Amino acid sequence: MSHPTLLLPWYVNGTLSADEQAAVVTHIADCATCRDEIELLTVIQRSVATESVPAPGDLIKQKILGELRTTHQLK
Repeated sequence: MSHPTLLLPWYVNGTLSADEQAAVVTHIADCATCRDEIELLTVIQRSVATESVPAPGDLIKQKILGELRTTHQLK
């Protein structure tokens, strides 16, 4: 198998078919580049999973308050 770059995110997510997963596992046994990529993708996945994202309502409220502050300062 050539470098399975496009399969690595799905490998990290655990969403590959059994055949694809087996092929990636076989490949990464001998490929440090792909193992490093998997490590990076895993770190990114964990960071995204733990990132706190405000609810859309909070974002809209912040935007409106920011616009009101800007408008108020201009007057």
